[in-house]
Amino acid sequence: MAGYVDDVVIPYDRDLGPVLFEHYGADTARRVAEQSPMDVLEIAAGTGIVTRHLRSLLSKEARLTAIDISDSMMDVARSKFLPEEQVTFQNADATALPFDDEAFDAVVCQFGIMFFDREKGFREVYRTLKPGGRYLFRV
Repeated sequence: MAGYVDDVVIPYDRDLGPVLFEHYGADTARRVAEQSPMDVLEIAAGTGIVTRHLRSLLSKEARLTAIDISDSMMDVARSKFLPEEQVTFQNADATALPFDDEAFDAVVCQFGIMFFDREKGFREVYRTLKPGGRYLFRV
């Protein structure tokens, strides 16, 4: 599995990311940030393309948590941030979120819902959103 990072994840991030995901990532982050949330969860964060935009646009005090089920994707995402940027990276399953009820003002998922059971995933998002919180997903 060690070669997986070099063989798949790096080209995914380097080649597909800029072409397929970067433009949408900037727009997704802008839409989330304009609501001024203080606790944000990004599901299926992959290599951190949206995460990077979110951290740049959210207030410095906002807490940003990025999850993905892939260790390799999370490793690449982590490498894009400095410790002082206050992003929490965690390997987690979108259908069994390891967070308290009503923990987040906003949840975002860009191009990830096709990879997990939507009914279970949406139920988990609803459970973890604070009253009045928003879920922005793109497909």
